[in-house]
Amino acid sequence: MTDATYLRDPIFATAPDAAGDAGSLVETIDVIASPQPSPAIPSLQATRNNTTGTATAPSLGDGTMPAQTGVRVNITAIWTAKGGRSHTRQISTMFSQGAASGRH
Repeated sequence: MTDATYLRDPIFATAPDAAGDAGSLVETIDVIASPQPSPAIPSLQATRNNTTGTATAPSLGDGTMPAQTGVRVNITAIWTAKGGRSHTRQISTMFSQGAASGRH
């Protein structure tokens, strides 16, 4: 969860079964240190674009994310439905060393 390359390659290597029904689906996973240390460290990000079939990791962080005591994970899906209407859904959860602590 704290390695953007891992999120990009095995997680986003294959489109989800329902991706074809979701139009121009773009999925993004952001991993942010929580609490944010001082000085702040860069977040991790991995994205899969269903239209192009590509998975990228635009933000690899600085290598210190695994040493953090906790992280917030935001998973976002954006797609265009039939009729051209845009939709966005996001879920967030917190993980600390050894546990998941909730979602909203």
